[in-house]
Amino acid sequence: MAAPDGRAVIIGGGIAGLLAAHLLARRGWTVTLLERDRVPPGTAYRVGIPQSRHIHRLLMRGLSVLEARFSGIGAELEGEGALQLDLARDVATHGARGWLPRFSSGLTSLFCSREMLSAVLRRRALADGAVTVREGCRVRGLVLDGERRRVRGVITDTEGVRLDAELVIDASGRASKLPQWLRDAGLTPPRESCVDEQLGYASRYYRPSREAARSWDALYISDVPPALPRSGGIFPIEGGLWHVTLAGYRGDCPPTDAEGFDGFAKSLASPLLYEHLRRATPCSPIYGSRKLLNRWLHYEELDDLPDGLLVMGDALCTFNPVHGQGMTTALLVADRLSDVAPGAGWTRRFMRSVAPLLERPWLLATAGASEKDVESRGPRGSTLRRQLLTLEMQAMGSYLHVPAVYRRYLRIAHLS
Repeated sequence: MAAPDGRAVIIGGGIAGLLAAHLLARRGWTVTLLERDRVPPGTAYRVGIPQSRHIHRLLMRGLSVLEARFSGIGAELEGEGALQLDLARDVATHGARGWLPRFSSGLTSLFCSREMLSAVLRRRALADGAVTVREGCRVRGLVLDGERRRVRGVITDTEGVRLDAELVIDASGRASKLPQWLRDAGLTPPRESCVDEQLGYASRYYRPSREAARSWDALYISDVPPALPRSGGIFPIEGGLWHVTLAGYRGDCPPTDAEGFDGFAKSLASPLLYEHLRRATPCSPIYGSRKLLNRWLHYEELDDLPDGLLVMGDALCTFNPVHGQGMTTALLVADRLSDVAPGAGWTRRFMRSVAPLLERPWLLATAGASEKDVESRGPRGSTLRRQLLTLEMQAMGSYLHVPAVYRRYLRIAHLS
């Protein structure tokens, strides 16, 4: 994107907002990043990112985007305590048909907490001081021109202060108010596609036992549909801790009391996760989350979306967290700012250009969903494509014990 010598306001400083701010500032925009909450120092828990208390995965493709925009950030994360693991050699995975093969695949990913990843990304994105950050600032609505064809800024809750801008990016997350702001302005809100598999999470941090021998660094026990809609994982994070998350579908959600949490872990398709938790030391409460549906707001379909208004991150599309696609797709969408030049109609060009980036992760996340889980239709033909992908993944699943097939599966899952 060429430098337009203009002003940009970004609502939300999560993964997408930080990358967008960095890219725009480097291209000459005057960037203001609006944070609803006060950002705590370091890697402390942040209220605005409640899902950070559950396992997060940065997929291989997401790490490649970060490395391209922030050279050496992978090494910096490792220096802060992230672990680089081979996805087949170092991660033990129990699939629906048993244990998957262990071998050196050459496919690696970084394992760390969401808080640590966000802290390092924030430090890098804001390092040169080119982005103005306003914390504790809530946005109440948009400012549009008289014909409602262009955005002119935003109104904040600080005594109704108006911030003028030629570009406004909504990266405010799942709680985005943009559909309502469009309705209030007499414009068309986006159509939604929702797939709700009634997923629930419960997570806890542990310090692993030094005496318990194991051949893996990370562990994942898959659900076995439809008989056992339960799964769980142990991911190593900085500080020598384990981040443990249990998940259940169809309302079969893991409890948040210690006895219920342990019982749920014991009921998984393999007892291995439970056996290691028995020897580990809990070092946090149990955190639960519900209503983690897949939702895509189809801004790419709108003909009256005002120019200079872009949407990304969870404000655009949220995924079932089990697949770990949220952070990576947020980065992929924000990264397209480098490819779409500003000018007349560029908002619609941008939103239409990022829709194909979302389609494959959307289909992967919803491939196993039944039609009763689909609350509204996705893009044209998406039902057929989801059914075809389901058949493809089921066929591949029959041969995951073959290393070459499993390696291919891992590349697909990591959007590579």
